[in-house]
Amino acid sequence: MDAGRVGRPVGKIGEPTPYDIIQYPPGTHPQTHPSRLAAAAMYWGLEPGLPHGSRILEIGCGDGSNLIPVAFHNPGCQCLGIDLAKRPIESGRQVVDDLGLENIRLLAMDLADLDGSEGTFDYVIAHGVYSWVPEGIREALLALCSRCLAPQGVAFISFNALPGSHPRLMIREMLLQHVGRAGTIELRVREARAFLGFLRDGSVGASGFRGVMAREYDRLLAGPPGQMFHDEMAEEHTAFYFTDFVGRAAAAGLDYLGDVELFESAATGFPAPVQEALAQTGGDRIRFEQYLDYLKLRSFRQALLCRAGAAVPNRDPAATIRRLHFSAPLRPLASAPDLSPGVEVEFQTLPGRTVSTDSTIGKAMLAHMAGVGIRPLTFDELAQVAATVPDAPRGDELGAAVVEFLQRWLRLGLVEPWWEPPRTPHQRSVRPEVSRLARYQAARGLVVSTAYHQAVDLSDPVLRRIIETWDGTRDFGEGMVALRQQCGEGEISDEGLFSARIEKALRALERIGLLTG
Repeated sequence: MDAGRVGRPVGKIGEPTPYDIIQYPPGTHPQTHPSRLAAAAMYWGLEPGLPHGSRILEIGCGDGSNLIPVAFHNPGCQCLGIDLAKRPIESGRQVVDDLGLENIRLLAMDLADLDGSEGTFDYVIAHGVYSWVPEGIREALLALCSRCLAPQGVAFISFNALPGSHPRLMIREMLLQHVGRAGTIELRVREARAFLGFLRDGSVGASGFRGVMAREYDRLLAGPPGQMFHDEMAEEHTAFYFTDFVGRAAAAGLDYLGDVELFESAATGFPAPVQEALAQTGGDRIRFEQYLDYLKLRSFRQALLCRAGAAVPNRDPAATIRRLHFSAPLRPLASAPDLSPGVEVEFQTLPGRTVSTDSTIGKAMLAHMAGVGIRPLTFDELAQVAATVPDAPRGDELGAAVVEFLQRWLRLGLVEPWWEPPRTPHQRSVRPEVSRLARYQAARGLVVSTAYHQAVDLSDPVLRRIIETWDGTRDFGEGMVALRQQCGEGEISDEGLFSARIEKALRALERIGLLTG
């Protein structure tokens, strides 16, 4: 979560920025999808605009790799992305032109120059900007959100948080002290990575705080050079205590709604004495969440802001849950999970965590969600699944039980809420079609994005060919012929295995939202 910067609007228009010299790694950020933002904002008491017909502004959009997929999959949206770095903007414009998208504009401009002529926006996204710009730009960013948000609009602003950012700040200080600020960017990046390797080698097998630092060294070395340079070695790199950020937002006429990831605002997993101490905050959410940061040693926050007084405080979350969709990117550890009463079944989430339940209703819903993949399901669909369980309650009691499970899973980060889910087919057609955007991205070696705003790893060359091949003009047999012609003999060692591999890949593309037909 603490990797996701997309640009840094600081400097002057026309001057090359570091982002023109070394690119920040492109990609999508699923939590910034307007439907995900809308669902979280609704949970916290707001009524934002319908995502499919909304107006979206992304500040620090880079090459548009996060915003272009939103515009492509939501033609009713009007999207505007701005960034000071001219070269990434030009790259993004080329993609927009090639795809013929008319609902998105990418502009090389300073956020301070964005006046009211563009109107208001339902969603403002500033991912990885706030901590990496000077104080004056931070003030301008908050003022812009206050000025251009629609009455029920929501702003997403991420930033480095204290106290958890202290290890990263220590690494930054060591890197800058060792490398200095002279020399080309490429030379400084090479020297910084070599120095990180030296620090990591000196921490092998370390425990305690040195072990914490060793994991940070590994994380940085595993990431792209551009990410390390623009994050740890940027001219500006500031972390904030949560209450400090909220105070600055309030001064600009903005209220804190909550975190985009609902589980980040939940006090789960702490011992009873800690829970009791947190309860003594007396309903003061800001104080409560600041103490959560202390307990969790949080290093990164993804805050949702709205106009002062726009949200309805203490709105019943159960009523909101009944209006949302839910996806659960998980799988049961057993190939055939036992749904019998009293039998514990474990499920594994995409980040690798495991959760378990012996509830027949809970197991049935989780197994069904795992079976459909990442496609969000309505509350009624999940209630229908729960109703098939022999010992399930009926009527209002059943609905209340489903609400209780979903609330618990939201607090655990097990399910993801959506407002209007992406419109993807529930079953692939006779002539499968991968989205035109994904085929374009795959052919040019770009990051391939799904309708659910997920990035797809294309390190497998056969998968890349599969994506390019199925354009809606071929049935399965015709596609197989085309793939055989493209693949080398080593990739088709056995005809039957090759066919099974392609079928498995197509099912996977269907599950993750890359098929449009």
